[in-house]
Amino acid sequence: MRPPIEFCAIVAVLLALYSAPPAYAADISGKAQIVDGGTIIIARQTIQLEGISTPAFTERCGPAESGWHCGQEAAFALADMVGRTWVECDLRDAGTLQRLIGVCRVGGPKGRDLGAWMVKRGWARSAGRYAALEKAAKASGIGLWRGARPK
Repeated sequence: MRPPIEFCAIVAVLLALYSAPPAYAADISGKAQIVDGGTIIIARQTIQLEGISTPAFTERCGPAESGWHCGQEAAFALADMVGRTWVECDLRDAGTLQRLIGVCRVGGPKGRDLGAWMVKRGWARSAGRYAALEKAAKASGIGLWRGARPK
C-alpha cells in the first residue's frame, strides 16, 4: 500500500526546509587583523576587500616634500572601524598574491560593508562597485581626497 500523496508532499517540504542551507552563511568569519586599508587576515587567510583599491601601508600621498602617510591612515581608519568586532566575509574569487577576495561586513549579515565604508570615508578608491560613494568623498575632500578638487 502506498502512502497518501498529501503525506509525500509534506515529507518533501520538510526535507527541503531542513536540508536547505541557512539564509546567510559567511564563508569565513572571525576577528580580523588589519594588513592595510583594503586587506585583512582572518583565521590565517588573507582577504582583499572586493571593489576597492587602497594605498599600500607605507605609501605617502601628496607632494614629495610635504606628503603624508595616507597608507597608514587608511589602515588605521579600517582598524578603528573593525575594532574587536567579529568580521564576516563572503568570498567571491581567488585573487592574485595568494589572497582571497570578498565582501566583508561587521555587525552580521546586514551589517556594515567594510569596502563601502572605506570608500565613503575617502580612504579607498572604488574599483567600480562604489563609484557614487567615491564621487561624494572626492566632493567632500575627505580621506585620500584632502585638498583635492572634485573633477
